[in-house]
Amino acid sequence: MAAALNKIGFKAAPALDLDETVLAKQIEEFANGLHPGDTVFFYYSGLAIQTDDRNWLLPVTYQDSQRPDIAIHAYGLNRVLELLDGRKPKTAIVVLDASRYCPDWAQTQRGLAAADPKPSSLLSFSAPLGTTIMDPADGGVNLFTSTLIKTLMTHGLKPGEVFDRTQAAMSQPSNGKNIPWVQSLAVGDFYLTGPPDPVLPPKVERKSGELRPNPRSHIDDAWIPPGSFQMGCVGQKDKDCQKDENPRHMVEITRGFWMTTTEITIEAYKQFVDATNHKPPPRTETNGKGDFTNLPQTKVTWQDARDYCKWAGGEGGRLPTEAEWEYAARGGKQGTIYPWGDVFDPAKVNSFKASKKKAKIYTDTTPARNYDPNGFQLFDMAGNAREWTLDAYNAQSYDGPGPFVDPEVKQGLKTERVVRGGDFSETQQVRISARDHIPGESADNRTGFRCVTPEAP
Repeated sequence: MAAALNKIGFKAAPALDLDETVLAKQIEEFANGLHPGDTVFFYYSGLAIQTDDRNWLLPVTYQDSQRPDIAIHAYGLNRVLELLDGRKPKTAIVVLDASRYCPDWAQTQRGLAAADPKPSSLLSFSAPLGTTIMDPADGGVNLFTSTLIKTLMTHGLKPGEVFDRTQAAMSQPSNGKNIPWVQSLAVGDFYLTGPPDPVLPPKVERKSGELRPNPRSHIDDAWIPPGSFQMGCVGQKDKDCQKDENPRHMVEITRGFWMTTTEITIEAYKQFVDATNHKPPPRTETNGKGDFTNLPQTKVTWQDARDYCKWAGGEGGRLPTEAEWEYAARGGKQGTIYPWGDVFDPAKVNSFKASKKKAKIYTDTTPARNYDPNGFQLFDMAGNAREWTLDAYNAQSYDGPGPFVDPEVKQGLKTERVVRGGDFSETQQVRISARDHIPGESADNRTGFRCVTPEAP
């Protein structure tokens, strides 16, 4: 009980096996240590009896032959209540776990009598008035105290609610016979056991690739679930692997996130420019007249991209880390060279070897959603425009030591930032594991970006 009281904010001062002199001394010292406005919890576990409708707390030295002089040899409950009331507490809670059956006194024992609580106080006995209960056969903690301790550990209960729950919990095992007695008078309206636990919204089970609209970008976000994957060059079957793509290593992404399904388009970026007065980027050769608003927005710096992601995604909006980007690009497929498999297919990517038909209209990038999505419903994770990531470039970042859990590289080669996915002018860099890097202040027609928004914790 002392441990339970300490846990909910009381300063317990337990005392054990007290004779009549020490019992009186401990009670009076306890009362004298109180201050006006204190919340007091007085708990007595032992034996108590009634004589002439008055209740008495018995010291361990008490003998039943002393009953005629009980006022000398025991401590009256009324005296306890008067001492506590004299200290002007905010609330006084007095609990007697003392309605115990004693075989030696079977003929004279009548349980405890009703007592009148003082204002702002609550009284509780471990059994109904005039009733005694046998202790557990194994000598352990009885049902009343164990139930009360459990209830005290429940956040968000007021004093009356604590004892209401204790009564209810004890009613069923005894078929309604051994319900503890409780009486209170103007007890304060406050949480005895601390504030209620916060009500958390139900956990939403999301499916990989689940879509949601983004009201600012007007581009759908796709849900990328948490998980683990092998990051880096897929091995001997990929003949184009570079040194900085090795060693292949296990990475754990512990939190799911939302990622824009396409690279941020010119139309989406213009809304950001109009809303924030951000400097607009220059037009590209393909879009010299500004007619093709569904092309990826290029000619933006790393900081431009970061500013947009924060605007579109709120405080948590940002660029993906390099690990998040590769995890998302794989779309749930482990160990493939490209998002679609291991064999290059020009019909699935806007790259140097793509169909020449697109060159009649588009000399560099092609519109968003022009090619099939991957397993996470993400478009153009290979080719079209290479994409800024959050990470600084470090050629040795795969060297470890592990474990690699939500990795983010914050320091690297000068101002170089990692770009991923390759672009319309290349073939080798459209492999999922391919790493590229350019200065963060660069703004060319080959580099665009997409954003992520982590799920709220």
